[in-house]
Amino acid sequence: MNCGDGFLQGNETCDDGGLGGCSSTCQGPNLGFDCTGGNFWSSTICNPICGDGLLLRNETCDDGNLGECNSTCTGLSQEAIHL
Repeated sequence: MNCGDGFLQGNETCDDGGLGGCSSTCQGPNLGFDCTGGNFWSSTICNPICGDGLLLRNETCDDGNLGECNSTCTGLSQEAIHL
């Protein structure tokens, strides 16, 4: 059993293969990530939580749902662009 190898084994609850979404102990997601799935044959899939105010991975804008960023956290909202 190796935490970070991308396979859920033993008491691991989250293992995305060391991509940063799961904790270093494989006991759950890191702050700002939503993680699902994973088993002995496939790794856990972790994605940044858009709207939590944390700028992670492919997010280019995350203002914590204040209205400046679009709903996918990939840029400014249309409202913010037209201000």
